[in-house]
Amino acid sequence: MQVPHAITVALWIAPIIIQSIIVIVMLHRKLVEIFPVFFTYSVLVPAREILLFFVRNHLNLYSRIYFFSEAIVVALSLGVIYEVIWHLIRPYSFLRRFAFIFSGLSRP
Repeated sequence: MQVPHAITVALWIAPIIIQSIIVIVMLHRKLVEIFPVFFTYSVLVPAREILLFFVRNHLNLYSRIYFFSEAIVVALSLGVIYEVIWHLIRPYSFLRRFAFIFSGLSRP
């Protein structure tokens, strides 16, 4: 079953628009200082997708951009997870101690 081209393009563009709205809201609410890794992720992913959209017919270039940027996106994703968890447990001293005991890291 062939998916119509318009649906394929819409499904490619919709997440880019949503992620761009997230970036604008973060800038408006001044959340960049609180969540810098998530902001970087939110800027990088749509930029990469827009670039990939325009080079989608050049398979060699597309694959190089995709795989090199995917390594960066994975690292940023792990940073986002850490950042969110840190903001969730920061108010609770017990959870902070518990997290650092089991992670083997020194306490901040």
